[in-house]
Amino acid sequence: RECRCWPWLATANIDTLDMIQKSIAGNRYCLNMVINGTQYGDIATSANKDSVSTTRGYRQMKQRIEAFTDPGGKSGYKVQSVKRDPGTEFLGEMKSAMAEDNIIDVAGEVNRHTENAIVENRHRILQNMSATMSITAFEGEHEQSEELTTAAWDEVQATASQLMNHTCITETQKRAGVTAAEEQSCAQATRWPGTGLWVRGH
Repeated sequence: RECRCWPWLATANIDTLDMIQKSIAGNRYCLNMVINGTQYGDIATSANKDSVSTTRGYRQMKQRIEAFTDPGGKSGYKVQSVKRDPGTEFLGEMKSAMAEDNIIDVAGEVNRHTENAIVENRHRILQNMSATMSITAFEGEHEQSEELTTAAWDEVQATASQLMNHTCITETQKRAGVTAAEEQSCAQATRWPGTGLWVRGH
């Protein structure tokens, strides 16, 4: 049965954030992907900001989002378009990967951050969430809070991204009382009764 929960072109907004400092795993860059409409998102971290690293992150996030949305590909859900800035990390191998996937490649203008406001806004929210989580986890009577925050930033960001997906992000979601994850999965991602776990229904 065809699912009709995705009436729009499935567009992924992507952008890379330089975290300046490296995590304990050696990661410095955070590639963020967020889907138009539902604003469901994912992140991928890397040590380098080049087209090879960006392509690897793009493929990981695309696969995870498509699998979450449409397990097994039964309804044919695919990311169809990518909206990005004109950064060099999105050229070379990344352009080849998008062409291979038959992706519509939409490049914004130089220094026009408002053109990709959805992912820029997600960057900002995840930064705030991650800071709050790090303070809660690492603050105490010691002098290692900053060191621990830096060491774990990639894991904290990944957790914050998933937590954000299980909140109401858009005004439509807030009015309907559904989360980004529920809308993205055609309401198949639900909270297991009596737990804080989110699972897919059958």
